[in-house]
Amino acid sequence: MKRKQFLKNIFAGIIATALFQNELSAQNSVKNTGIKITKIKPYVFSNAFYVKVVTDAGISSWGEGDHESTQIIGKFIEKVLKPVLIGYDPFDSEYLWHQMIFEGFENGSTGIYPEAVAGIDNALWNLKGRILKKPVSKLLGNNMLKKKAVYGSYGRRKKNGFKTPEEMAFEGMKFVEQGNKTIKARMQV
Repeated sequence: MKRKQFLKNIFAGIIATALFQNELSAQNSVKNTGIKITKIKPYVFSNAFYVKVVTDAGISSWGEGDHESTQIIGKFIEKVLKPVLIGYDPFDSEYLWHQMIFEGFENGSTGIYPEAVAGIDNALWNLKGRILKKPVSKLLGNNMLKKKAVYGSYGRRKKNGFKTPEEMAFEGMKFVEQGNKTIKARMQV
């Protein structure tokens, strides 16, 4: 590498480091907002699960979790995860995520446990966006895409059993007719 190129690279590195430090300072200035989580409330339905996080600043948000075993997820949040979160600043979400993960670790790494954590984590990100009045995509780095590809997702459960292969195919075709280029059929057990 020639000397001139070397100096350009060093200068670019210094600028990048300074910009990164400014970004870290901006993020750290958001921490310790004085806002505290005061309430965690799961809302459980037969095939849907939501969780509401409420703060002492009067700002609340919602998160959605998995749609399987919703009654158990609701109880798990009430008994295990809620006590871990109350009183903390919602901007401490990484710390809170680790606390939730370690609190329920003995329950395994799949199933209701990560589903419950995911619902709360979604609510915390939504809450941070509401407090800062920014979309969550901006908080996560915003990849600047104007359009996002989505897919149709559906499960095989139905009242009193499971859909037949023909019913599954028919439901998939409805998503394709709506313009979805990709579908996901969840094969619940």
